[in-house]
Amino acid sequence: MGVSEIYLNSIDKIYSDVYKKINREFIDVFLCGGVSTDDKCIRDSIRSKLEKHSVRVLYPEDLFMDILSKDKSMDLLSLENFLADNSDIICVLPESVGSLVELGAFTNNEKTLEKLFVIMNKSYEKEKSFIMMGPIKYISNQKGKERTIFYEKDKLDSIIDSTVDKFKKFSKKSAKTEIEINTIIGQYYFIPLLVYFVKAISMKNLEEVMKRIYIKNHFDVGKVNMILYSSIKILYKNKYIHKSIKNGQIALTEKGNLYIQKILNKLPIDKSGKLYDFIRYGIMLSELNINTPLETTI
Repeated sequence: MGVSEIYLNSIDKIYSDVYKKINREFIDVFLCGGVSTDDKCIRDSIRSKLEKHSVRVLYPEDLFMDILSKDKSMDLLSLENFLADNSDIICVLPESVGSLVELGAFTNNEKTLEKLFVIMNKSYEKEKSFIMMGPIKYISNQKGKERTIFYEKDKLDSIIDSTVDKFKKFSKKSAKTEIEINTIIGQYYFIPLLVYFVKAISMKNLEEVMKRIYIKNHFDVGKVNMILYSSIKILYKNKYIHKSIKNGQIALTEKGNLYIQKILNKLPIDKSGKLYDFIRYGIMLSELNINTPLETTI
């Protein structure tokens, strides 16, 4: 077996023997609402409170603009389904014209409706408005009254615990047995795990690694870059990775390194030390061979 085969075998081991053992630590929520313009944005306040309870909150617009700029064929329905495929929960705060439109669209899409929750200002609860008699009533009839959570603006803390409990109960009931790697959240876990072992990797080589995994597991290779770059964007935003100014390769930050170590310590892997040494040995050999097809050195 040549050096490049040893390297590729190490990558396979990271995917099959380490990544696939990772269990969900967080509930992944796409939180839709008014775009942040000041310190009084309700969505930002709710996000910061939810994230203290093992809820990872993502804003759809952080991903949409990047995806739309890369995939000109993407339409609104595809984006809605993309949200549903890459989250445990879709939660809407109808506090702007845009979020009202989103609520209507998500209510009329069976795939997004299945994961849809709404957080509403309590002052609207008794109104016979279009939103209350339309989307909110429809969601309650189809999925139950617990899908709508009412808050008082000066008492946000009072709804957080009950909201988290509802999210956890729903997520536990509907969760998949493993996090597929052809999703944003799947690659959010896998990329820092890969970088932890290889130390540093270029985007070009990272794309090649992902394409190889997609092909071997019969995923749609045409969607590799869209999902990869969305995951990378979130990892940068959460400061788990950084890019070297010297050579442009991706490496883990101290925060990212601690994050992966914490995950590895929890994994139920027999003889984990031996497995990790085998993976590192393959990577080390590839670093000594200038003809290896993927560059992983700094």
